[in-house]
Amino acid sequence: MLVKSFLKERGLELSAEKTQITHVDDGFDFLGWNFRKYNGKLLIKPSKKAIDKVSRKISDVIKRAKSWNHENLIDVLNPIIIGWSNYHRSVVSAEVFSKLDYRMWNMLWRWAKRRHPDKSRAGIIKKYWAKALGTGYSPRKGTG
Repeated sequence: MLVKSFLKERGLELSAEKTQITHVDDGFDFLGWNFRKYNGKLLIKPSKKAIDKVSRKISDVIKRAKSWNHENLIDVLNPIIIGWSNYHRSVVSAEVFSKLDYRMWNMLWRWAKRRHPDKSRAGIIKKYWAKALGTGYSPRKGTG
């Protein structure tokens, strides 16, 4: 095989267990990205495995943080989120970022509700999300 001889000259070899030859129309994963042609155009996106791994990591942190205050939780989550998003921002990832944002919001909402089971929805939003939504936020009217 041409690739094997090319690599052998340089002191390298392919691992038979790890190497898979596939057509680019079927796609392949490499370094956390999925390379695939869609309608003749090559698109590089974060791989499903990478998305699941970061989701699981964020979920594990939030589960460990049952008794943490929100500042500590933010301090631990920020480097994970910023690092992952910086790595994947150079590829087609806006849709993935949106999905992860939605997943993470749901995880954090469950975390907040667990910490304040007797507090109203508006009270939880006011405590944790009002600053992020701006000063004109009213839970009854939505964002304003």
